[in-house]
Amino acid sequence: MADLERAFFLHPRQDIPEGPDRIYLGAEFCPWRFPVTGVLREMMAAIRSRGLSLTLATPVLSQPFLPSFRAALEALLPDLRPGDELLFSDWGTLELLRDLPRPPALAAGRALGGQKRGLFRLEGYSPSALAALRSSAFDAPLMQALLHEQGVARVELDNLLQGIEALPAGLRGTLHRPWILAASGPNCPFRARDTGPCRGGCGEMFSLRSDRLGAPLFQAGNSQFLKNETLPVDLPALGIDRILDHGELPR
Repeated sequence: MADLERAFFLHPRQDIPEGPDRIYLGAEFCPWRFPVTGVLREMMAAIRSRGLSLTLATPVLSQPFLPSFRAALEALLPDLRPGDELLFSDWGTLELLRDLPRPPALAAGRALGGQKRGLFRLEGYSPSALAALRSSAFDAPLMQALLHEQGVARVELDNLLQGIEALPAGLRGTLHRPWILAASGPNCPFRARDTGPCRGGCGEMFSLRSDRLGAPLFQAGNSQFLKNETLPVDLPALGIDRILDHGELPR
């Protein structure tokens, strides 16, 4: 555990905590939660002042968001330094990068991982079925070839309740804690329109419970999450070399 890189996902108006080696900033799922360029620059300056590396997390894209997103990348990518990363959660981001400054490193976000995030009772499953429930799209040879072609060596993973399979050779993994993505989509209960930035916030976090679910779902905005505080026993054997802690529900 001592060799693991520690990271923290920082949101606007949060203080940088003590302990992390790296800070994530940006948004993973909702494009309208991606901070404006001026706010991101202020956050990046604060991170630099602490001597920390940073990962700029970019969200799942929508067509109305593209002009402002492209302008943000044009402004921010030249400021990334060796050791920094850009996390992409949408394959369209790679298309935008074709004629923009190349970031020092790329990470494929967990929105692209295709992990089996349901609540599974594991009794009675064969070893091959268990492996399938613990796998991700990153395990597929065609996906590995695509990531290699794009120069992507890091992938972001959810800490599934049923456990995870070891990553293929050549990939390094970041494990998110404690929030596991359960579902996300373009429809948001707090959003009044779909053609531009939201007027309000994402609302207060609330939980969803059902007798059919083995654990509560947590939601604020357009995504729902499960909670899992327990880490796998042997992270290096799984290809995990970084733990990313979230101080609040991801957006």
